[in-house]
Amino acid sequence: KKKKLIVVIDEFSDLEKYDGRSVEKAFRSEVQQQDQIGYVFSGSEESVMISMAKDRNRAFYRLGRIMELGPINRKEYLDFIYRWFQKGSYQVERRDLEPIIVQGRDVPYNIQRLCHVLWDSAQTDRRVTPERIQTLPTIVAEQDSPHFELLWRTATPQQKGLLSALSKEPEAKPFSRDFQLSHGIGPSSSIKASLDSIVKKGILYKSKEGTYVFSDIFMQHWILSVLQKGQLN
Repeated sequence: KKKKLIVVIDEFSDLEKYDGRSVEKAFRSEVQQQDQIGYVFSGSEESVMISMAKDRNRAFYRLGRIMELGPINRKEYLDFIYRWFQKGSYQVERRDLEPIIVQGRDVPYNIQRLCHVLWDSAQTDRRVTPERIQTLPTIVAEQDSPHFELLWRTATPQQKGLLSALSKEPEAKPFSRDFQLSHGIGPSSSIKASLDSIVKKGILYKSKEGTYVFSDIFMQHWILSVLQKGQLN
């Protein structure tokens, strides 16, 4: 009973997809009574986490300190990846590994997936080449294809058109006239409704810059791949 504990709950932002408000209230009622246990609530959807802590109508309002964890230092990450491929006796240039960090969007899980695929695909000749690295996101997307197909089937035709457009232009502003005309979607009111629904499903999230980003970067690659093959409907 005298020991102090820390409980870490990751992806806490996923509560938004369920009955999050009531769960937040239940957590607060328990947490504020405990002085021997510390809690860390973390999540990858920054806007959701900030809303939980800053909205005075939410149960987590001012419950604790907010800390932003930025991406791992790229140089250190590349050094780590490079060392492991060297230990595996792979022929590799450190600079050739740099695109993996960008492909994985600085997310450790994504980068780990890409590196696993690269490790396996290069086992025969032990050569890591830029051409091999370029194919990695599509390979991971194909591995996760059954999951992405299920998500795709839950989308309406309007939502599918919007997802296809954002796959091609990930930095675009969905409400801009140029974007709507370029992809034949609109009006803004229906785009807003589609975005809200897609975000609620967890397919996209709104970044602090105001852009809409794929929660799973590999779904974007999956959409681009099947669009290229003409298999998407």
